[in-house]
Amino acid sequence: MALYSNILIKVLGAFLILILGLIAARIISNITRKIIRGTEVSKSIEEQLKIKVNLENYISSILKYLIYFIT
Repeated sequence: MALYSNILIKVLGAFLILILGLIAARIISNITRKIIRGTEVSKSIEEQLKIKVNLENYISSILKYLIYFIT
């Protein structure tokens, strides 16, 4: 009986860490997107390179999936 409760506690702990990691990744991704959009980095890159780049989405997505991977 004690073995099953130890396994259950470990599984629930792992599930909780996974859920918290997913939530944290979404929050950090949205904050990063808003910061990059607020600094208007994409506009300055578009003006200099003469191409349309959606930099805030690329960087926030990379960061989100990196946090998913770490979690």
